Amino acid sequence: MKIAFDAKRFFHNASGLGNYSRDLVRILATYYPDNEYVLLSKSLSGRGNDILEHPSVNFCPISRFLFSRQIEMGKAAQNLNVGVFHGLSGELPLRWNGNAIKKVVTIHDLIFMRFPRYYPFLDRKIYYWKFKKAVRDSDAIIAISHQTKKDIIKYLGVAEDKIKVIYQGCHYAFKSDLPNELITAVIKKFTLPEKFLLSVGTIEERKNLIGILKSITSTDIPLVIVGGGGLLILVKFRSI
Repeated sequence: MKIAFDAKRFFHNASGLGNYSRDLVRILATYYPDNEYVLLSKSLSGRGNDILEHPSVNFCPISRFLFSRQIEMGKAAQNLNVGVFHGLSGELPLRWNGNAIKKVVTIHDLIFMRFPRYYPFLDRKIYYWKFKKAVRDSDAIIAISHQTKKDIIKYLGVAEDKIKVIYQGCHYAFKSDLPNELITAVIKKFTLPEKFLLSVGTIEERKNLIGILKSITSTDIPLVIVGGGGLLILVKFRSI
């Protein structure tokens, strides 16, 4: 089977959506090498180049004009005789030709609808329109959690049997043993305690760091926060 991906985030996003895209293609190429995986994007960026070394993974460029991702990408996949197109970040191309192709879209969350105060009005309208069209045009929807599935049903009016919950993969870096010398060096560099609570994510209001802080105010648990472009802070909160 030949499967195409909207690889914008694969190549150009360093955090959540990019990590999901790269891990998914890497896992598929490793465990299902008989398929052919096509990464459609305007350009490469250096991210994910190791995955391109898999013989079953290929990069296919599309033109760089402003809306080529929305207008050209779907037809480009069809012209390559792709059987399945996968939109990895809640979107699908707007234009297709008459060739048969199955369309799958992954929805990561609908936070902009559950907590609209964190998003500008215009952004919410654009996100809603794109997500609504994608779930309507898709043959199948992947939700990364059961909560996301419930939100898709509630906010986008999708039938439950169209949605499949598939958890995100885990990068091998999280399953690898590190040399003791490296662990010791990191502990020394950041003056880390023996035990601590680790929070990883962008440091912004919607990530609910305040909720974590409130939950540990009556304890002696140190909190290490990693996020915001690699910022590492060690905070031991006794009160807020």
